[in-house]
Amino acid sequence: MNGASFNTPRAGLGYPESRAHIHNPILIHMKVITSFLAILALSAVTTFAAEGDAPKKPEGDKGKPKMSPEEMFTKKDADKDGKVSKEEFLKGSKDAAKSEASFTKKDKDKDGSLSKEEFTAAPKKKKDA
Repeated sequence: MNGASFNTPRAGLGYPESRAHIHNPILIHMKVITSFLAILALSAVTTFAAEGDAPKKPEGDKGKPKMSPEEMFTKKDADKDGKVSKEEFLKGSKDAAKSEASFTKKDKDKDGSLSKEEFTAAPKKKKDA
C-alpha cells in the first residue's frame, strides 16, 4: 500500500493523543453549561415575545370585550323602536333594584323609556363636599 495510512498526520486525522482533550471533564461541563444557558435564553426570549403579542383582556370581565354604549343600546332595544323600555332595560340584569334605580336616573323626561341620548349619556360625577 502506497501512501498514508488512515491514522497519520498526512491523512489529516492527527495523532491519537491530540484527541485526548475531548474527554476532559471540565470541557464537557463547560459545553453542557453553555448549551443549557443558550437554550434557557432562547426560551425566555420566545416566551416574552409571545406574551407581548397576546391581546390584552379586560380585568374583571372574564375576557369579554366591553361594548360601547351605542352597541349596548342596540342590543337592549329588542323591538327596535329607537327606545329602551323599562322592561327591556331590566331584562337580564343581576340586581333588579340597582338596575331600576339606574333606569330612573337616566330617564330625564320621565316618559318610561330611554332614548339613545339618555341611554348613552355619561353619569354625572359626585362632588366631594
